[in-house]
Amino acid sequence: MKTKHCALLFLAALGLVSAPAARATSGDFTINFAAGILTASNSTALADGSLVVLLTNGINGSFSAPSASAFVTGDDVLLGSFGSNSVDFSTAGGLVATLAPNFSSSLTVGQQIMVRWFPTLTTLSLVPGDGVSYGQYSYTGGNTESTLADWTIPASGVISPTLATAALSGSLPNSAGQASFTGSSIPEPSAFALFGGLTALGLAAWRRRSRMV
Repeated sequence: MKTKHCALLFLAALGLVSAPAARATSGDFTINFAAGILTASNSTALADGSLVVLLTNGINGSFSAPSASAFVTGDDVLLGSFGSNSVDFSTAGGLVATLAPNFSSSLTVGQQIMVRWFPTLTTLSLVPGDGVSYGQYSYTGGNTESTLADWTIPASGVISPTLATAALSGSLPNSAGQASFTGSSIPEPSAFALFGGLTALGLAAWRRRSRMV
Protein backbone atom coordinates (compact mmCIF):
# COMPACT_ATOMS: atom_id res chain seq x y z
CA MET A 1 0.00 0.00 0.00
CA LYS A 2 1.37 3.39 -0.99
CA THR A 3 2.46 5.58 1.92
CA LYS A 4 0.38 8.71 1.60
CA HIS A 5 2.88 11.06 3.18
CA CYS A 6 5.75 9.99 0.90
CA ALA A 7 6.05 13.52 -0.50
CA LEU A 8 7.02 14.97 2.86
CA LEU A 9 9.31 12.03 3.48
CA PHE A 10 11.00 12.78 0.16
CA LEU A 11 11.59 16.38 1.16
CA ALA A 12 12.76 15.30 4.61
CA ALA A 13 15.24 12.94 2.99
CA LEU A 14 16.69 15.90 1.11
CA GLY A 15 17.06 17.72 4.39
CA LEU A 16 14.63 20.39 3.23
CA VAL A 17 11.98 19.81 5.87
CA SER A 18 11.78 18.30 9.29
CA ALA A 19 9.77 15.17 9.98
CA PRO A 20 6.24 15.18 8.46
CA ALA A 21 3.78 17.29 10.38
CA ALA A 22 1.48 15.56 12.82
CA ARG A 23 -1.74 14.53 11.17
CA ALA A 24 -4.90 16.37 12.05
CA THR A 25 -7.68 14.09 13.28
CA SER A 26 -10.84 16.22 13.24
CA GLY A 27 -11.64 16.13 9.52
CA ASP A 28 -13.01 13.60 7.06
CA PHE A 29 -9.59 13.37 5.40
CA THR A 30 -6.14 14.92 5.83
CA ILE A 31 -4.00 16.96 3.45
CA ASN A 32 -0.25 17.10 4.01
CA PHE A 33 0.75 19.88 1.64
CA ALA A 34 4.26 20.98 0.67
CA ALA A 35 5.40 23.53 -1.91
CA GLY A 36 8.60 25.29 -2.92
CA ILE A 37 10.14 27.23 -4.32
CA LEU A 38 7.26 29.64 -4.95
CA THR A 39 8.27 32.90 -6.58
CA ALA A 40 7.01 36.20 -7.95
CA SER A 41 6.91 36.85 -11.69
CA ASN A 42 10.56 37.99 -11.57
CA SER A 43 11.61 34.67 -9.98
CA THR A 44 12.18 36.25 -6.55
CA ALA A 45 11.20 33.80 -3.80
CA LEU A 46 8.12 34.68 -1.78
CA ALA A 47 8.76 36.69 1.34
CA ASP A 48 7.71 35.09 4.60
CA GLY A 49 4.00 35.59 5.20
CA SER A 50 3.03 35.81 1.53
CA LEU A 51 -0.46 34.46 0.95
CA VAL A 52 -0.85 30.87 -0.27
CA VAL A 53 -4.27 29.23 -0.65
CA LEU A 54 -5.44 25.69 -1.39
CA LEU A 55 -8.69 25.28 -3.28
CA THR A 56 -10.67 22.73 -5.24
CA ASN A 57 -12.74 23.03 -8.38
CA GLY A 58 -16.48 22.80 -8.01
CA ILE A 59 -19.04 20.51 -9.52
CA ASN A 60 -18.46 22.05 -12.95
CA GLY A 61 -15.01 20.42 -12.98
CA SER A 62 -12.99 23.51 -13.84
CA PHE A 63 -11.18 26.22 -11.89
CA SER A 64 -12.22 29.87 -11.99
CA ALA A 65 -9.71 32.71 -11.89
CA PRO A 66 -9.60 35.01 -8.85
CA SER A 67 -11.30 38.39 -9.17
CA ALA A 68 -10.38 41.76 -7.74
CA SER A 69 -12.79 41.10 -4.88
CA ALA A 70 -12.35 37.35 -4.21
CA PHE A 71 -9.51 34.84 -4.02
CA VAL A 72 -11.85 31.99 -4.96
CA THR A 73 -14.68 32.50 -7.46
CA GLY A 74 -17.33 30.50 -9.29
CA ASP A 75 -18.13 27.26 -7.49
CA ASP A 76 -14.51 26.67 -6.42
CA VAL A 77 -14.04 25.81 -2.74
CA LEU A 78 -11.39 27.28 -0.44
CA LEU A 79 -9.67 24.57 1.60
CA GLY A 80 -7.27 26.75 3.57
CA SER A 81 -4.99 29.77 3.49
CA PHE A 82 -1.42 30.01 4.78
CA GLY A 83 1.60 32.25 4.89
CA SER A 84 4.79 31.11 3.19
CA ASN A 85 7.81 30.68 5.45
CA SER A 86 11.52 30.01 5.30
CA VAL A 87 11.66 27.76 8.35
CA ASP A 88 10.82 24.33 6.95
CA PHE A 89 13.02 24.67 3.87
CA SER A 90 15.78 26.86 5.30
CA THR A 91 15.12 29.14 2.35
CA ALA A 92 12.37 31.56 1.32
CA GLY A 93 9.44 30.61 -0.87
CA GLY A 94 8.36 27.39 0.79
CA LEU A 95 5.47 26.05 2.79
CA VAL A 96 4.55 22.86 4.64
CA ALA A 97 1.04 22.66 6.06
CA THR A 98 -1.46 20.10 7.32
CA LEU A 99 -5.21 20.54 7.27
CA ALA A 100 -8.21 18.26 7.78
CA PRO A 101 -11.31 19.40 5.85
CA ASN A 102 -14.82 18.08 6.28
CA PHE A 103 -17.10 17.15 3.43
CA SER A 104 -19.99 19.45 2.58
CA SER A 105 -22.48 20.02 -0.21
CA SER A 106 -19.74 21.89 -2.11
CA LEU A 107 -16.79 19.63 -1.20
CA THR A 108 -17.02 16.08 -2.49
CA VAL A 109 -14.84 13.15 -3.48
CA GLY A 110 -13.01 13.49 -6.79
CA GLN A 111 -12.63 17.27 -6.94
CA GLN A 112 -9.20 18.45 -8.05
CA ILE A 113 -6.90 20.48 -5.80
CA MET A 114 -5.00 23.62 -6.79
CA VAL A 115 -2.48 25.79 -4.96
CA ARG A 116 -2.54 29.52 -5.66
CA TRP A 117 -0.08 32.10 -4.32
CA PHE A 118 -0.03 35.90 -4.24
CA PRO A 119 3.50 37.38 -3.91
CA THR A 120 2.31 40.90 -3.03
CA LEU A 121 -0.36 39.86 -0.52
CA THR A 122 -0.29 38.43 3.01
CA THR A 123 -2.64 36.40 5.17
CA LEU A 124 -4.05 39.72 6.39
CA SER A 125 -5.19 40.70 2.87
CA LEU A 126 -8.98 40.71 2.59
CA VAL A 127 -9.28 40.78 -1.21
CA PRO A 128 -6.82 40.36 -4.11
CA GLY A 129 -7.30 43.88 -5.41
CA ASP A 130 -6.93 45.36 -8.87
CA GLY A 131 -4.64 43.50 -11.30
CA VAL A 132 -2.90 41.38 -8.66
CA SER A 133 -0.06 39.05 -9.67
CA TYR A 134 -0.50 35.39 -8.74
CA GLY A 135 0.71 31.89 -9.52
CA GLN A 136 -1.17 28.62 -9.50
CA TYR A 137 -0.49 24.93 -9.94
CA SER A 138 -2.56 21.77 -10.15
CA TYR A 139 -1.21 18.32 -10.93
CA THR A 140 0.60 17.87 -14.22
CA GLY A 141 2.70 15.04 -15.58
CA GLY A 142 6.33 14.98 -14.59
CA ASN A 143 5.59 15.57 -10.91
CA THR A 144 7.34 12.58 -9.34
CA GLU A 145 6.93 13.82 -5.76
CA SER A 146 3.17 13.24 -5.84
CA THR A 147 0.50 11.69 -8.06
CA LEU A 148 -2.85 12.77 -9.48
CA ALA A 149 -4.49 10.96 -6.56
CA ASP A 150 -2.63 13.26 -4.15
CA TRP A 151 -4.19 16.26 -5.91
CA THR A 152 -7.71 14.79 -5.76
CA ILE A 153 -10.14 14.87 -2.83
CA PRO A 154 -10.24 11.31 -1.41
CA ALA A 155 -13.06 9.47 0.32
CA SER A 156 -10.87 9.19 3.41
CA GLY A 157 -7.28 8.89 4.52
CA VAL A 158 -4.30 11.12 3.80
CA ILE A 159 -3.10 12.77 0.59
CA SER A 160 0.16 14.63 0.01
CA PRO A 161 -0.08 17.17 -2.82
CA THR A 162 3.44 18.44 -3.42
CA LEU A 163 4.93 21.11 -5.67
CA ALA A 164 8.72 20.77 -5.63
CA THR A 165 10.62 22.72 -8.28
CA ALA A 166 14.17 22.25 -9.50
CA ALA A 167 15.27 25.02 -7.11
CA LEU A 168 14.24 22.66 -4.31
CA SER A 169 15.80 19.61 -6.00
CA GLY A 170 12.32 18.61 -7.16
CA SER A 171 11.07 17.26 -10.47
CA LEU A 172 9.11 20.29 -11.68
CA PRO A 173 10.66 23.19 -13.62
CA ASN A 174 11.13 26.43 -11.73
CA SER A 175 8.49 28.00 -13.96
CA ALA A 176 5.86 25.81 -12.23
CA GLY A 177 6.44 27.84 -9.06
CA GLN A 178 6.42 31.25 -10.74
CA ALA A 179 3.57 33.77 -10.42
CA SER A 180 2.87 34.25 -14.11
CA PHE A 181 -0.77 35.34 -13.99
CA THR A 182 -2.43 38.72 -13.53
CA GLY A 183 -5.83 39.15 -11.92
CA SER A 184 -8.75 41.05 -13.37
CA SER A 185 -8.82 44.83 -13.18
CA ILE A 186 -11.58 46.99 -11.74
CA PRO A 187 -12.58 49.70 -14.25
CA GLU A 188 -11.71 53.24 -13.17
CA PRO A 189 -14.61 55.55 -12.14
CA SER A 190 -14.11 57.43 -15.40
CA ALA A 191 -14.68 54.17 -17.28
CA PHE A 192 -17.95 53.60 -15.41
CA ALA A 193 -18.98 57.15 -16.35
CA LEU A 194 -18.14 56.46 -19.98
CA PHE A 195 -20.13 53.22 -19.99
CA GLY A 196 -23.07 55.02 -18.38
CA GLY A 197 -22.91 57.83 -20.91
CA LEU A 198 -22.81 55.45 -23.85
CA THR A 199 -25.75 53.51 -22.45
CA ALA A 200 -27.77 56.71 -22.00
CA LEU A 201 -27.01 57.84 -25.55
CA GLY A 202 -28.01 54.47 -26.93
CA LEU A 203 -31.26 54.48 -24.97
CA ALA A 204 -32.11 58.01 -26.16
CA ALA A 205 -31.49 57.05 -29.78
CA TRP A 206 -33.67 53.96 -29.41
CA ARG A 207 -36.52 56.04 -27.97
CA ARG A 208 -36.31 58.55 -30.87
CA ARG A 209 -36.48 55.72 -33.38
CA SER A 210 -39.42 54.18 -31.55
CA ARG A 211 -41.39 57.43 -31.70
CA MET A 212 -40.75 57.76 -35.44
CA VAL A 213 -42.23 54.36 -36.20
